[in-house]
Amino acid sequence: MDLGQIIDEMERQATQKTAAVTSTSSVDEKLQSVLADTLEKTATSVTPISADDPVAGLMKMASQLAGAEKESELALANMLGQAFADGAIAKFAMYDAQAKTAMATQPTASDVESIYKAAAEKGYADGVSLAQQDPELQAKLANDQYAQGFNEQVEQIHALACSEFLKGAAETEILLNEVRAQQQQQV
Repeated sequence: MDLGQIIDEMERQATQKTAAVTSTSSVDEKLQSVLADTLEKTATSVTPISADDPVAGLMKMASQLAGAEKESELALANMLGQAFADGAIAKFAMYDAQAKTAMATQPTASDVESIYKAAAEKGYADGVSLAQQDPELQAKLANDQYAQGFNEQVEQIHALACSEFLKGAAETEILLNEVRAQQQQQV
């Protein structure tokens, strides 16, 4: 029997009514039947006490009764173990069902992405409506956007100026090297 079959069997048993399986009355009935069978076996197998050796007969009868008591204790332990195992399997199946339910409700990556997009759109819409209601905030946002645009343009101009300066410096160095080479050839 492989693991999948064992889990399926546990789930099947968990869905059955465990009250009927583990009820006290059914356990008591099983115990009574086992005890009755054991006592019948003991009664039929007990040899009468002989008049010759009453102590040996009593010892033999005591050992037979002890054996019958041990059998009944083993039967009771077996039934209690079965009830405990049934309860544990039912509990495991309940935990498994809860875990499957929890995993089914977890959002997927596309769900999370759509949630973020919806939140960003709502935040942007809330900011725009708030700015439209408050003229001071609207002026502040306009100044911030102007400053941001100005700074971006200055950065672009600076980058272009640096690039052109470096090109000019490189060309100047080439020219100076050519002039120096010509002066050395004349000397």
